[in-house]
Amino acid sequence: MAITTASLQAAPSADVPVLAVGRGERIDVHPVVEYLRPFIVAAQATADAERRIPESLIAELERVGVFRAFLPREVGGLELHPSDEMELLYELGRIDAATAWAALGQNGGMMLPAPDVIAELKAAAGGRWIISGSHSRVGRAVVDGDGYRIYGQWHFASGSPWATHLTAFVHVEDEHGDKIIDEETGETLLIDVVLPRDAVTLVNDWDGMGLRGTASGRFTVDGAYVHASHGVRMGIADETYQDRALYRHFYPAIDVAVNLGIAHGILDACMPHVDESSEYSRVQIAEAMAKIRAARSWAIETTEALYDNAFLGETPTTYQLTVDMWLAGIHAGRAAKDAATAAFEAAHTKSVVVGRGIERRYRDLLTVTQHEGYWMRQYSYLGQFIISGGKRLEGHPLLLPPSFYGIDPGA
Repeated sequence: MAITTASLQAAPSADVPVLAVGRGERIDVHPVVEYLRPFIVAAQATADAERRIPESLIAELERVGVFRAFLPREVGGLELHPSDEMELLYELGRIDAATAWAALGQNGGMMLPAPDVIAELKAAAGGRWIISGSHSRVGRAVVDGDGYRIYGQWHFASGSPWATHLTAFVHVEDEHGDKIIDEETGETLLIDVVLPRDAVTLVNDWDGMGLRGTASGRFTVDGAYVHASHGVRMGIADETYQDRALYRHFYPAIDVAVNLGIAHGILDACMPHVDESSEYSRVQIAEAMAKIRAARSWAIETTEALYDNAFLGETPTTYQLTVDMWLAGIHAGRAAKDAATAAFEAAHTKSVVVGRGIERRYRDLLTVTQHEGYWMRQYSYLGQFIISGGKRLEGHPLLLPPSFYGIDPGA
């Protein structure tokens, strides 16, 4: 696929760079990052104290297009190339973990309602669309006429205070409370439902060790009505209207770009406090840089290969690339933690002093990498694929087995 360079679009003020419409083209995200830097740094103390990013910074992130960067064009998104989205998250992560986490979380949207439904929802919210939500639990959607009554509570809804809409997984029940079975899967019908902000009750109970500014509290819903068109059936990816290379596959390395960015930020913060005469410190710093750069390079390589191949529609080849993408993504998450620890140790006792930006970033990274148990399960699935010579991958939550694509396990 030919790659062109798109310039940044002019904002209402000529001094404010905004992200250009990507749609597969390559753009330079760094002018936007540098514009945001002073706003991000100025907001850090308030974000930590109040456990949420202040509205002033949210307004700037929305203004330059950060919250639309990876969304589909049908809903007003920019569809940045996945590698450019990775670069955006990586560079934001180097500055501030909570801001990068918000940029990642508020770009959810691989399974969204139809464009006309979103247009209606956006109009009711004053033309704005900032998505949050949580899939930590599954609530209930009880059939009521042409829609559902939603019940449940969901934890870790990052960015919910500044969101215009929230999403949640729900199992569908009939009017009598009996579970409705999905004929395709044989399981209880699962949908991802979009709720207007005023339909939920936010609970300000986020008090994390790290990522304090992410406002990752819980929300509850008690009988709010939504039309059936606001829900999307889960598990059948080709039912979504965004059937393009950008959304045909999941790009896990995009998520861990935040981890790698935080790790590089820790390395940046440690450098002024490292004793160059210490061989131990020199080794630790070199190892940290090697881990970050190697993991980042592999993540970019596999992301671009999968994205380019998705245009060809060659499923078996794409399946192998998807496995490679998962391997690179999981490895990057682990490498970020290892690199950050090496840099932290290189600065010895100076790392633990509050106010140098080291301990804060390290707490952020330890918080974001608490998905480690999930990574280990992914390695188990992917290891089965490797050992079987690419014939078996059973039980993965986001990858269908090779047999689904006509790959004969007995061949």
